[in-house]
Amino acid sequence: MFVLSSDVVRVSIDLSIKFIMPSHCGESDFWRVPDSSLLVKEVVPSGSMSSNDSTFTIKKSDVFYKFAFSSGDKPMDFGLEAIGRGVARLILSNNSDLRVSFVSVCM
Repeated sequence: MFVLSSDVVRVSIDLSIKFIMPSHCGESDFWRVPDSSLLVKEVVPSGSMSSNDSTFTIKKSDVFYKFAFSSGDKPMDFGLEAIGRGVARLILSNNSDLRVSFVSVCM
């Protein structure tokens, strides 16, 4: 569940995603996808608001939504990869059915 300050979910526009809780490691709170030669691209909390590796978009999927990394012409959806018992990491994967919902709150 993601919290919005508005009742409008804006799809297909570039956006930055930021954790609302500060990082314990002193890293940035913005999500990013590091440029690497690894087959699995992981989403990590060390981005910036204006960097290409920190640009995402929201796509409509039935009654839910999907996050996508929008660097380039073909956005890649987010997925989860199990890395241990009950532990998973957020990755880029077009073979995933990771859908999210949004909740509007008064702030």
